[in-house]
Amino acid sequence: KDDTKPIVISLNAEGIFYYNDEAMSLEAIENNLEHLENPKIMIRSDAKTPFEFVVKVIDACKKHNINAFAIQTTRVES
Repeated sequence: KDDTKPIVISLNAEGIFYYNDEAMSLEAIENNLEHLENPKIMIRSDAKTPFEFVVKVIDACKKHNINAFAIQTTRVES
């Protein structure tokens, strides 16, 4: 059983990216991804986040040969 905690990349509607709760640029996130081996990635966004931001994170993962990731969205309460 693999108990490795996933790396959580979060993004919000304003286009702010977070790497494990630390705000950083997409470029800085890419630099962190570059040095990982077989990481578990969780991409987290809310319903108001433009999908283009999610795609940018997916593209960054694929650029570094990370093809296994989960996408989690949260519903916005009205």
